[in-house]
Amino acid sequence: MKIIYLFRIALMLGSAIVSLILFILLKALKRDYEERKKTEIVTQTKGAKNRKLYSLYKKLVAFKLTRKYILKLQQLYEIRIPNDMRQSRERATILALKIWSVDFFIIFLLMIFKPSMLNILTAAFFMYVLSDMIVNSAVEKFDLKLITELSSFIDDVRHQYFVHRMVEESIDASLEKATVLMRLHGQAILNIITSDDIDSELVHYCN
Repeated sequence: MKIIYLFRIALMLGSAIVSLILFILLKALKRDYEERKKTEIVTQTKGAKNRKLYSLYKKLVAFKLTRKYILKLQQLYEIRIPNDMRQSRERATILALKIWSVDFFIIFLLMIFKPSMLNILTAAFFMYVLSDMIVNSAVEKFDLKLITELSSFIDDVRHQYFVHRMVEESIDASLEKATVLMRLHGQAILNIITSDDIDSELVHYCN
């Protein structure tokens, strides 16, 4: 009995320590990421790169147990952030760390109580539900930001059209004052309407 009791205590402490480390790491990476985004002018070419976050992404993708989940989260951002794979990967990594922090906390709570089969199944259910809620919340928040910025960008394009009387020049002029995210979308749209193969560019943008 003593060995089992000591094992449970060790498991509880281990879960608590891992949860704390993940939480601190997530906070630090998120703070560095937000600071980098504030100083960037164009995401693809300028600004300080968060090497730690990107290095962590590469390690998670290389690890078989986390690869599939990271790539799944990455796909959610790829269709919302065109032509910027790095930002999609960084956001996916931050989201994954947030989800795993919650999962470890639930495991820690499970260790506090008697780890019966019912408690394990309940914990697994809550881990699944909360993880799904975190993903949906993050995506909805990002979509809301995207819609808000898109509305402002369209208004500016409409204003520029009265000045230039050409769609291409109107979009190009609006890109100078657009947010980083809208510059990516605006440039992609500009590439479509100025391309010799519009259908191909449109498929590339939508995918």
